[in-house]
Amino acid sequence: MCEFFKVIKYKKILLLISFIFLSSCSSKKTEYYSLSIADKNYSSYNISTKGTIAIGPISISQVLKSKDIVLQCKNKVQISEFHQWDEKLDSNIESALINNLNNYYFNRKSKIMSVPYRFRKFTNNDYTVAINIQKFQNKIIKKNRLKSILSVQWSILNNKNKVIASFSSKYIDYIDANLSNKNTTYLAIAEVMSKNIAKFSNDIAKHT
Repeated sequence: MCEFFKVIKYKKILLLISFIFLSSCSSKKTEYYSLSIADKNYSSYNISTKGTIAIGPISISQVLKSKDIVLQCKNKVQISEFHQWDEKLDSNIESALINNLNNYYFNRKSKIMSVPYRFRKFTNNDYTVAINIQKFQNKIIKKNRLKSILSVQWSILNNKNKVIASFSSKYIDYIDANLSNKNTTYLAIAEVMSKNIAKFSNDIAKHT
């Protein structure tokens, strides 16, 4: 009989430990990130341009049409459950580009404004910037060092949808971070990816 009660007691203890463990896991909060607006102009651009620029359509690979932050290793891909974009990455890119461009134009008192491509029906667009993002990744190249790459093909179209210029651009930056500290690593990733989008924004501004 004593053995029976011992077994019951041990089962209760195991159940309690399991409950505590599951509770601690479920209480872990997901951290959300976004592509931030550039805090400076990287170079000058044509301030005499006037009108409206529609940004899009933005073509991007299916794997990037999600909230997952993808971190690539040699033969595998890491996706963190607790570190994600605050919206799908393609939407994040569109917002960052438009905010960057309008911020640049406003600071230079330029008479030009950028709008999302989906709003083109409501505005008389002088230009459209069609974007094909071929690569936007972060890759571990050695211990505690990552390489961030933005590779993009893009074209500028006039108000008659005729291509007037085409470009192939690549932006590369590096991240030094303690990969064992997920919070600082993913924050650094978001910051560097924002910097590469800012460089791309600046190139759009220079050529429109």
